[in-house]
Amino acid sequence: MTALAIDFGHTHTLVARWNLLTNQPEICHFPHLGNELGLIPSVVGQNTIGQPAQDGLIRGEYGQDQLKRLALTGQVEPAQKFWAHLLQAIHALPMHIDRVVLTAPVQAPEPYLRLLESICESGQIPRVVWLDEPIAASVGYGIREDQQLVLVIDFGGGSLDLALVRLHFPDRAQVIAKTGQLIGGIDIDHYLLKELWGRPPARQLPFYLALAERLKISLSTVTETELPYYDIFHHRSGKVTYSRRQLEALLAENGFYQIVQSAVAQILAMALDKGVLKMDIQQIILIGGSSLVPSVQSLIQSLCPWTTIRCNQPLTAVVAGAIATDHYYRHQLQDHLFHSYAIRYWHAGNQTWAYHPLFSKGQPYPTTHPQVIYLQASRPQQTHMDLILGELEDRSSQSAEITWQGERLVAVCSPEPQMVFHQLNTNTIVPLDPVGEMGVDRLRLEFEISKYRELLMTVWDLLLDRPLTVKQVVAKLR
Repeated sequence: MTALAIDFGHTHTLVARWNLLTNQPEICHFPHLGNELGLIPSVVGQNTIGQPAQDGLIRGEYGQDQLKRLALTGQVEPAQKFWAHLLQAIHALPMHIDRVVLTAPVQAPEPYLRLLESICESGQIPRVVWLDEPIAASVGYGIREDQQLVLVIDFGGGSLDLALVRLHFPDRAQVIAKTGQLIGGIDIDHYLLKELWGRPPARQLPFYLALAERLKISLSTVTETELPYYDIFHHRSGKVTYSRRQLEALLAENGFYQIVQSAVAQILAMALDKGVLKMDIQQIILIGGSSLVPSVQSLIQSLCPWTTIRCNQPLTAVVAGAIATDHYYRHQLQDHLFHSYAIRYWHAGNQTWAYHPLFSKGQPYPTTHPQVIYLQASRPQQTHMDLILGELEDRSSQSAEITWQGERLVAVCSPEPQMVFHQLNTNTIVPLDPVGEMGVDRLRLEFEISKYRELLMTVWDLLLDRPLTVKQVVAKLR
């Protein structure tokens, strides 16, 4: 019986297994999907995914952030296409897979988590195990102490995400503060494109962006590089010579470092608002491809000189840590909720919506006893009650969330603390016959969570003294 770990990123996806001979994590290689490092581009072409699609002219990219948007809008076909190819390659491995460990970004939206889980289930994966990315990254970097205060800086292709978390080893990370900026490796590629090749026609953009990316990657390991290429559009050879010093000047000119510095300053200020001093941060972990840029590592070190910064394996730490956690601590892992949940109700006195908490983030399941609440009619002669359940997120002041608005990826900053309610795909209507009257308890609701993460609801009509529903499955939780 074997487990695989999958780190599905904005730009690349990695798959790992545990090598029993070396007793270490091992990156799985799929030659027809990824490169020699095992990196599978998180993209979908017309007929293919992965490296062959990347070598052609990509028309649509569906990385992690895009799939979050697709999950929220119900457009799941591209996600299913990517994962169908990936799971097909996984099933072709000479091993029997009984579970897959999926890493989840902190406070990932509920529909996104459910989408990936349902795709794995439909792809004949017997069991899906979820693990917080900060826990996986920490284990990947060798941090295995409980209650560590860790700043995780995820600097990928499309965004910069910072999360200050307290590790509840071995399976949970408590979010202290979180912020983000819309900047990443793709921006560096565009800076290089504009400086070296100007503004080529739209159909040529993928070709020149790929060149810019190769140049950027090369300068992460050498101080000067020469990149020969063949222009397939004009049928001529070309060559570009560029240095790391030139790249650093280009990044400074475009305000790249200033944005990174601002994001770090913001998360430290948010931590201080929560009573956490910057000197309390015990570790800083860098993950994501943009963390390979030497000047980014130097900048973070200069901004946080008091603590240890781990940045030697930004691409593989998450997936390696996930499979190591499964190997060493599988029997200690406790199934728990990634989100808090509540029921929404109308507060007649304040004439506004209010939320009654049901289960908190980190709640283990299955539950041992039901959560009981009582409901009254909110208006005279009420004929029914709408039971609206959802994910409840407590956002601190000045927190920034990377999200989608229509077709645009934007960073939304909330100046004040707020409670954000994301309704689940359920709205149970309970008829009241006889009608309900204000001021009198009418319904008793009992909520439980099954071992399959199903939210079970029992509704008891107190006036009729009988149950209306018993342990009805109203939602699948994550």
